[in-house]
Amino acid sequence: MRERRNSATAFSNHRYVVDEYQATFDLTTFVDPDGDPMELTGDPGARDCADFTRVGDRLSVTCRMPFLVSSGGLPPLGAFLGTRPIVVSATDAWSAAPVQATTSATIGNRSPTLASSSGPAREKCVCDCLVPLRLARPVTAATAGGASLVLAAPGGTVRPICDAPTLVPDGRFTVDPRAADEDGDPLQVNLARTASNTSVLKTVLPTDAPEPFRAVYGPTTWSVNATDGASTIVHGTVVVTSVSCPDEGSPCL
Repeated sequence: MRERRNSATAFSNHRYVVDEYQATFDLTTFVDPDGDPMELTGDPGARDCADFTRVGDRLSVTCRMPFLVSSGGLPPLGAFLGTRPIVVSATDAWSAAPVQATTSATIGNRSPTLASSSGPAREKCVCDCLVPLRLARPVTAATAGGASLVLAAPGGTVRPICDAPTLVPDGRFTVDPRAADEDGDPLQVNLARTASNTSVLKTVLPTDAPEPFRAVYGPTTWSVNATDGASTIVHGTVVVTSVSCPDEGSPCL
């Protein structure tokens, strides 16, 4: 029996699928000159590379490391990357000893990207008071009544706050850094509003839109950085030039 090497080394970029990092390698092919049936076994050399599959006269191996995005924090991708020696042994019924071949399998990574952007944000409307009603007597508390804004005056009398409650932007909009990662990796994304102490740090999949963030009306600039836990941190900028809503300025119904 003899081995027929595909290569003493193998390289594969990993991928993130269903809550785990994965990388698959094709290993050494073996040939028996007598045509005898062979038994192939794999020695992972690392606990995360133990999923062997036989394909004809060779084995392939899939390396795996679990990670739940919901656990948050810096993704542990760095611990999954690098080179591992993986040994395959072949025997037939008459072999005195197995024939072995070692493959140096290297798991690679591709960096995430961010796309800077600038433009208006258009979000939902809320009912607000743009023209306050002047009350002749003091009031004690504010309450909400249907689509209008009301005040409770002494004695339980309810009077409206506004002469004309109006639809306005609610001051919340989505800051989307347009994150992407060819490997589908979870990213730790940090959003920081320029010239303020406002910042948000979260771990998300690239396909997940960030939660809306409350911000003041008017121009707002966010600095964004992201990492998959292994590559160099990438940077971007999101500039929101204005915030509006579809029925802005209309009376509340």
